[in-house]
Amino acid sequence: MAHDHKKLTHGFDFLYQLKPQLRKELVYELFGTFIKTDFLYLFHYDYRGQQLQCGDEFICYFVSCLYCRVFIANQSIIKKGEYFSEMYMIFKGKVTLSLSNKDENEYFTLYSSNFFGDY
Repeated sequence: MAHDHKKLTHGFDFLYQLKPQLRKELVYELFGTFIKTDFLYLFHYDYRGQQLQCGDEFICYFVSCLYCRVFIANQSIIKKGEYFSEMYMIFKGKVTLSLSNKDENEYFTLYSSNFFGDY
């Protein structure tokens, strides 16, 4: 998978043995589009005219812990009443929230660069 770099942090201590600047350069090389384009609003935002941003260490940690899951059309991601402790970020495609059946009781649709869940 092109966006699954889980081995970078799990099973190897490679990433966290690097000095912070080199770690940042590696993460930005691997996830630059994700950080600077697809989900820029998660890391850089405007609050009452002030430009705010997350620190490089947080961005490196957050992004390096991501892993990729692929869901096929009409596959349930989360079922009603199910507990989950993850945040799902939609990289490509769309997700429709419905109570029971597709095309029935649909509430809204999430598109690329949207997310749901809890960090």
